[in-house]
Amino acid sequence: MGIEIFNIDSTYKYVENSIIDSMKALDLDTESNLWKMRIENNAHNILDFVKADINRMAKYKKKILPLYYELDFGWKEAFYIEKDGISIPMVGKIDRIDKYVEEDKYIIIDYKIQTIILEIWDIWQMDYPCNCLHI
Repeated sequence: MGIEIFNIDSTYKYVENSIIDSMKALDLDTESNLWKMRIENNAHNILDFVKADINRMAKYKKKILPLYYELDFGWKEAFYIEKDGISIPMVGKIDRIDKYVEEDKYIIIDYKIQTIILEIWDIWQMDYPCNCLHI
């Protein structure tokens, strides 16, 4: 990680081939003009997302790297939020957590609402993690 320089053309081809391979695995037609157009459109959308994410990370004054993707909580082990003496059981999935390389600081990202939910210094020692879950 971090060894190669990001190359748009090779990344686009990789994304396009991955889409085609996934479609072929489902026995879908990848040769019709309609599907070729859809594949191209999806590959461009994914590449735009990757470029936007790289630009977002480059704007930080300190280096950050992705730490976790699709992190489940509350499924295998109970997860509760304590608020005003009430214990609220929670289950869910955090889309992504980035970490500052030289600090114990994290960024929680939600792709559905396309925003950073919260930047926190120590995610594991928060008194009220409900702040980051918008309760």
